[in-house]
Amino acid sequence: MAFPAHRCAAAALASALAVIAAANPASAQETASRPRLEPLLDLDYSARAIAWDEKERFSTLAKALLSAGVRIEWLKGWRISALVGLNMSDWSGLIFRSLPFSVEDQAGSRAGLSAGAGLENFIARLGSWDFKVEGRFMVSLGFKKTLPLSGLNEAGEVDMQGSWMHLRAGPVVTYRGFEGFSPFLGASFDRIWGSVTMDESVGDLQGSEKKPVSGRGWAALSGGILWEPGSAFGLGWEVSVYPYPKKGGSPGFDFGMSLKAFFPF
Repeated sequence: MAFPAHRCAAAALASALAVIAAANPASAQETASRPRLEPLLDLDYSARAIAWDEKERFSTLAKALLSAGVRIEWLKGWRISALVGLNMSDWSGLIFRSLPFSVEDQAGSRAGLSAGAGLENFIARLGSWDFKVEGRFMVSLGFKKTLPLSGLNEAGEVDMQGSWMHLRAGPVVTYRGFEGFSPFLGASFDRIWGSVTMDESVGDLQGSEKKPVSGRGWAALSGGILWEPGSAFGLGWEVSVYPYPKKGGSPGFDFGMSLKAFFPF
């Protein structure tokens, strides 16, 4: 398996949600009075600090996703969602030294396919405040990109392909005291990891190197607004901050943004 860590992360998320269900048995045992089906559209962008070469070197993974899917409430208080889509991922800055000729990845953005699933559990409403927990797991497989090598005596080329996985889970608090829109805040465990493979061919020389990468931070703070002008349409706008330690120990911050549209019926 290319990324065995994702099994542990998914198991941890499932265990956390199971604990929540045990603490809130009524919501887990009641069937929703009317199952809600919500088609979704999701546009997401983030730039994340990543570490590689045994966490001794650093660069940035920038990714943009456009996804479509559906969210279903099948038990009262529980909602599950599934998404598929396309993404653009930029791994520029990685250096591959175990090839016939060392290469720095400056290929820019590369397209890929992405898919994922989410799980939400409504915990309680206290006055105008809603409390829930939610988790989401996304995986991306990038398309292969071929580029020529220049500055060599013989013609050559490199093939590059990258993939990543992203797990996020945590509580969200939403204020429902306004009509039509609702601000919310969240704090999450947040982890991204993946790998990039580069194959090089120059004349009779060939080589391949796979470079694992991992995000430098483990948390996310988010906030945004839900706008629900009617019962058949809604928009969600969210900004996320990802703290991480810079080299030397000083704090660094990455940022992300997402726009979601949902159509309940």
